[in-house]
Amino acid sequence: MKKNLTAIAALSLVFAMPAFAGPNWDVIRAAEHNASQDNQIVLPLDHGPRALSTPWVNKEIRMEMIAREQKAESVRVASHSAKHSKTRVQ
Repeated sequence: MKKNLTAIAALSLVFAMPAFAGPNWDVIRAAEHNASQDNQIVLPLDHGPRALSTPWVNKEIRMEMIAREQKAESVRVASHSAKHSKTRVQ
């Protein structure tokens, strides 16, 4: 009877160990990093007879957003390089 009780206690301790384990911070940080990189916009898709959003419209919206982001980035880079330019105009 003592052997059974000891075996049951040992097994319950082994099965309870994952409950005492802490969070896996490496996995959590990797997931947060991947989520921050995947900044994709989810656009609605409507298949009704009077659809306001279609795959073609969503593609156009996405292309416009990419163009705006690229334009903003180029303006930011241009203004940064103009501020920090080593050539002086006389």
